[in-house]
Formats: sequence, C-alpha cells, structure tokens
Amino acid sequence: MFRDLNPDMIKIACKSNTFQDWLNLFKLYKLNGPKKILFGMGTKGFPSRLLSLQEGAPWMYATHSLNQPNAPGIPTLNKINRLYSLKTLSEKTKIYGDR
Repeated sequence: MFRDLNPDMIKIACKSNTFQDWLNLFKLYKLNGPKKILFGMGTKGFPSRLLSLQEGAPWMYATHSLNQPNAPGIPTLNKINRLYSLKTLSEKTKIYGDR
C-alpha cells in the first residue's frame, strides 16, 4: 500500500509497553525502501528515540520544556544535550543495558 504512494520517508511512533515492543519495531529498519523514523513512546520506548538515530533515522523528536510535553516519553533538548553524545552515535557505538 505505502509503496504505491512512493513516500520519501515513513514515520511510525507507537506506545511501547516493553523494551521488546520497540525492538520488534526496529526490525523494519532492515527493510529496503524510503528512510524511516521508528520509535516507541512512553517510558519503555525512550531508548528507542535515541537509538533510532543509530539505525538511520535522519532526526529524533524532542521538546523544549517538560511543562509542555507533546508526546509520552519525549526528552527535552536540554536533557539530550547534557546527557547524550548524539553527534558521536554511529553503527559502531556499543549499547549496554538490561531488559
């Protein structure tokens, strides 16, 4: 269906109740086709917002202030700039964590 529309990009954002939810979503990055922005929303989806850049998403979404969040789990620009080195993130970046 989407192929008929010939999109330049596809964005899928959905609520993640578990880490596995967004890990399953990330399998779509391996498919050929247009650029993709895929991430999970909510507390469990937060890591996917950052890691989507490693998977090839051209950008990520953030908010200016937590007083005006526009999506569940969305980080602030301040938090992103303070805590994460997104400019150095690449396919060689090692990710550590516990499910």
